[in-house]
Amino acid sequence: MAPDYRSWITSTFSRLAKWSRSYLSVVKAGSTEGFTLSLHARGNSTSPRCQKVCAGLVVAQLTDHNLAAEFSKTFTESLEHDQWLILTNQDMQEQLTSLYLPLNNKVTLVVFSEDMTSASLWESYQILQGGRPKLVRVGAWVLGRQSISETGLRLITIPGANVLPKRYLSQGSMSFGQLIAPERDVAQRRSDLTGLHLRCTVLPDTTTLVTRHHDGSLGLGGVFGNLFNLIQEIANFTSTCHIPIDRKYGSFENGKWTGMVADLVEDRADIAVALLDVTKERARDIDYLVSTGFSRYMVVMKRPSYSDFQWKTYIQEFHGHVWLLLLLSVVAMMLVIHVITAILPAEEKISLSESFTLVSGCIVAQGSWLNFRTVGARIAFLTAMLSGVLLMAHYTSYLVSALAAGHSLPQYITLKKVDQLGIPTGWTDGTAMSEYIRLSSDDTHRKLWKTIEQNKRRSLVKDPTEGLRRVLQETYLFIETESVLLRYKRDCQYHVIPLLGFNQLSSFTVRKDSPLVPIFNKM
Repeated sequence: MAPDYRSWITSTFSRLAKWSRSYLSVVKAGSTEGFTLSLHARGNSTSPRCQKVCAGLVVAQLTDHNLAAEFSKTFTESLEHDQWLILTNQDMQEQLTSLYLPLNNKVTLVVFSEDMTSASLWESYQILQGGRPKLVRVGAWVLGRQSISETGLRLITIPGANVLPKRYLSQGSMSFGQLIAPERDVAQRRSDLTGLHLRCTVLPDTTTLVTRHHDGSLGLGGVFGNLFNLIQEIANFTSTCHIPIDRKYGSFENGKWTGMVADLVEDRADIAVALLDVTKERARDIDYLVSTGFSRYMVVMKRPSYSDFQWKTYIQEFHGHVWLLLLLSVVAMMLVIHVITAILPAEEKISLSESFTLVSGCIVAQGSWLNFRTVGARIAFLTAMLSGVLLMAHYTSYLVSALAAGHSLPQYITLKKVDQLGIPTGWTDGTAMSEYIRLSSDDTHRKLWKTIEQNKRRSLVKDPTEGLRRVLQETYLFIETESVLLRYKRDCQYHVIPLLGFNQLSSFTVRKDSPLVPIFNKM
């Protein structure tokens, strides 16, 4: 704030303090916070608007609707953030027609009795600016030491006004009288949104079903569609839903938002009925309700068929180190048998080639044409025979298991492993996955995003159906949330495995700074 305004504010509020209609602030001792002022354009001129007032309870006195209208213009933003006590009179209803109190205002209205020994406390709010104010009696004050219930106090009644249920009220003694007032957050007692019409944006998936009625309107079903319907039933508001033109959840591309997020940012919708992942980039432009879900990302690959590996099954057990160990074992047993027959006079001497033939025959479970007479030669021969039996038993058991159960598949995967496989990978365009990879500091993620950018149209798909089709028809890995893939997890054509490191909270979203956030979060 410019220094010129500081001196003007100090002088102005000092003079206003001498008037009966001045706006006062009751603050804690030692508080240094004060009013902050901004210039608000009104037609061809500007007028001061208080955006924030000092900490504590702010007290104002309104006696007619003209003063109420001017007060509303000046303190609109403060009414949403600061605690106000507005002293009014028997004409409170008339004043409320000129006073805009938003849904999330923190204002308590006070109407004193004629003898000033008692007062009734009221709250009022409007669903939309210009709409009919909703009036609720929320408490009372009476001068003296007797409890309010003992005094037989008769409070004023207003046609059409409601009375706050007793479960929200608490009674206490003050220095000057007894008080009954609400003690909980205003959001817990403002669930009646009758007259409010919300525009919702929605994308059909496995958790949110969308049906089109005869009149062209959309009906919602499924887990989260029914959740929205339940909130609508409790709060008594109406809604009209539409599907975003680009059928995307919403990502930031080329300097602007897409999909459902764009509908909220550009004021085409008030709420998004879908589980949108909580991300820093989205949170700058939209608000999230309390989390109602958890996005667990999965990788979908084509499940190998029997014909893909039936011939490899017969040799896949013998990896390079197995062949090397088998060769070394044959050479060792061949040399042992050759040396034993050479140094023992009782044995018939055999050459290295004959020793190799003998050991090879033992490996494949064949006998010997020689008759070994000494213990050493017989032990060497039995060792070769037992090696052949163990080798055949292991190979046969593995072969039977492989032919019966099929190829072993991974139970989890990481993007680093995906990169090592070298298989083209993608996900649905306009989802939070693009933000995760694009803003990540991990080298593997950056490399993947660079590959995606080089051929974005080929890597990313317009919807999960296209991604799953490409998995079956091409060499392609598709990344999607588990909730979207629920209907495909039992499809034997696919193998769905968790992608480690990508689990995110998700929830419904509304427009930025929407007063509906605390209301819906308390339901």
